[in-house]
Amino acid sequence: MMVLGIDSSDDYVAIGLADDTGVLISRSSTPGKRNKNFLHQFMDDTLKTVGIKVSDLEGVSVSIGPGSFTGLRVGLAAAKGICWSLNIPLCGISSTEAIAGSVNAFSGKIVAVKDARRNRYYHGEFKVDGDDMIRLQPDREVGAEGIVHLVSNGYRIAGSMNQLKDLLQMVSENNFIEYNPENIGGVIAQAGRELLMTKKNLDVASAAPTYVRNPELGR
Repeated sequence: MMVLGIDSSDDYVAIGLADDTGVLISRSSTPGKRNKNFLHQFMDDTLKTVGIKVSDLEGVSVSIGPGSFTGLRVGLAAAKGICWSLNIPLCGISSTEAIAGSVNAFSGKIVAVKDARRNRYYHGEFKVDGDDMIRLQPDREVGAEGIVHLVSNGYRIAGSMNQLKDLLQMVSENNFIEYNPENIGGVIAQAGRELLMTKKNLDVASAAPTYVRNPELGR
């Protein structure tokens, strides 16, 4: 089963492909405000790199949040369009799960963290043991003190040190694991393929992002 992975929940876009042999390709753009405008072109370029056509896809896996409200909608809309046109299944992957799954060679407790702006953070808690990962808590939004509390209880922070500069002033850099955005698309594709193989797909018509908090319209 050939599955496309899409992530546009952050300030970059990531694309990956996975089949029964594993991850075929995984790549991300450089961070930038206009990345979502070029999602389809980036996806087409990635598919061409490995000689895959859109018509070869048998499923799509997309990051459904938490993350950028606009970015999540763009990624999900693109995923739905492909699924509708090809009549293939769709599934959703948490963006924090993708971050935790992209960390290499680590065993222990991880809190995958994304900047939610205004001194707030999206996070998911996981226990990782090699290739095995167990979610300990659902995705939530907390202040910096919540992340610091988890670190004091033995968690390591997985995230972008550049994005989480404020946290670096509160916890030691040794408590950070810098994840690689280049891995994200492949993680989403592979995790999605496992879900789709067991028929754990989303309804294409009604699928919606998981914002964790409501969009602050009007601001």
